[in-house]
Amino acid sequence: FASFKALSREFDHLGGKVVVGSFKPGVVDTDMQGVIRDAPKERMPIVDNFISMKNNVGDSTDGSPKARPPPKGALDSPQNVAFFAEWLLLGTTDKEFTNMDEPNEYDIR
Repeated sequence: FASFKALSREFDHLGGKVVVGSFKPGVVDTDMQGVIRDAPKERMPIVDNFISMKNNVGDSTDGSPKARPPPKGALDSPQNVAFFAEWLLLGTTDKEFTNMDEPNEYDIR
């Protein structure tokens, strides 16, 4: 997070037209998650946490093209994260996107 803030200040200082932003997508249901869930407990001691998140996954998009917070304790869908990223890129001003006045980056949760 600090590195994106520094990069943003650098571009701003140089008078560039590059806008830098960052966000936390949360834990997303990807192929990598499947590999983690298949890992033996000896190699992945917290594998039960990932299995539980998969079992709790819901449809956080509810069919509308608008990002929704994922269900608590669940994996989020790649589509929902994409909706959130699209909103950040297209639905915010440059100032809002850079989030320079906030101490934290955007978090989908």
